[in-house]
Amino acid sequence: MLFAQNASIFEAEKISWQLLLDAEQAFYNREYGTALKLANTALVNRKKEVDWSLRVLDTATKSAAFHSKDALDEIYEMLLERDEHDAVLLLESIFIKYGLEDFDNSLSQLRVFIQDQKEYPEVYFLIAKIYMLEGEWKLAEDFLLKSYKYASHLIVQSQKYDILYALFDLYTITKEIEKQEKTLLLIIADDPHYSQNYKSTSLFYTAAQAIRTNTELNKFFLLYHSQSLFSMRAYYELAKMYSLDAENKGLVLQLLSLAAISAYDRIETIIKNRVFDYSFDSFDTLLRIALKYDDILDWMQSENVWEIFYNLALSANENKNASFAKTLLIHISNYCPDNYWKKRAIEAYIQF
Repeated sequence: MLFAQNASIFEAEKISWQLLLDAEQAFYNREYGTALKLANTALVNRKKEVDWSLRVLDTATKSAAFHSKDALDEIYEMLLERDEHDAVLLLESIFIKYGLEDFDNSLSQLRVFIQDQKEYPEVYFLIAKIYMLEGEWKLAEDFLLKSYKYASHLIVQSQKYDILYALFDLYTITKEIEKQEKTLLLIIADDPHYSQNYKSTSLFYTAAQAIRTNTELNKFFLLYHSQSLFSMRAYYELAKMYSLDAENKGLVLQLLSLAAISAYDRIETIIKNRVFDYSFDSFDTLLRIALKYDDILDWMQSENVWEIFYNLALSANENKNASFAKTLLIHISNYCPDNYWKKRAIEAYIQF
């Protein structure tokens, strides 16, 4: 929790984070009306909790001894000495996650931080998902944008990407292509491998250049690595968009390369955690081992990994590396459990 709660003031079942958990459970149970009601109550109660926290802080620091002070560490020590129990608990609940430097050791900045906790991005996100299911696109967009605006308040920071992907899905439904692209670019903007500098030595350019200069498949996946799992889908969705856009078509190989590398590294990471003596041997070996694990295959299917590999093969062939393309297509045809992509891979191989 980001601020202290007083059991005599807030009943356990009415605390905002508990209401959010209950709302999420109702959503999971497809009780969307109940979920929406609980989510809205969570927003109301969060505001009450924040107001209470500010009152506690203001009351504890209202004496003349505090009037000329703003140094948070000094004020905390004074509160301890004066046995201001609720105020001390409040500060300590914040210090569990944040340091004094996050507020420039300033009480006034801390108060701004507490005030901002009225914004509850997790609840906004849940409400948006409910409106998405109900086909209320504008309301869903409003709450998704609000959730993203206050993403810095998220307890799990990576949920920011879930919010952005939900926005992308919404714009796909409403066929707003420009907004789709902007949303995907927001996702990959955090990826250290992405660079808009065409002279960059980042993976975004070097991996694609390796394919263009006839690097063979196994060497490619031995040399290049990326743990940018949150960006993988964004790279692939952008590649699909840009393949139809003459102005950006030259970026398709870069985007597909990073998507494929991210997928490969994810699979290899899981295998390394399960196969004690695993070491890189070949792309063929990796897929052969992956076939033993249903969860890996399910993930590859749900994240369109076979489709990513297939389109990377096509793009490699377009960029004059037929050997890379054919080898990748052979592996897809040998190991892909999805007959659709297996058949597409065989047909493409014959055409090459």
